[in-house]
Amino acid sequence: MPQTTLGRWTGFLLLVLVALFVWLIVGAGSRGILPGSPLAKTLFLGWSAAAVATFVLALVSRFKFKDRAAVVVVAMVLGGICTVLAAFELVEVASSILR
Repeated sequence: MPQTTLGRWTGFLLLVLVALFVWLIVGAGSRGILPGSPLAKTLFLGWSAAAVATFVLALVSRFKFKDRAAVVVVAMVLGGICTVLAAFELVEVASSILR
């Protein structure tokens, strides 16, 4: 269990990140949300924001406040991976717009 308030927020954002990811993969496909639709783009932007926020809060909680909880470490790893994936996707979208 995280010891700091920032660590608890990191755990909460990790749950949001995982829930949005599951909803994007499982829920959007079963509800007929087409890739590239405005709703899919909005969900992706929400997921990207949650990924970046989770990663930044986990880094601050771990290194500034010395929170060593497993939730913070998992959030740091998953948030970093998701942030890189979101950056790749945003670069891909930007390059397709500029063509």
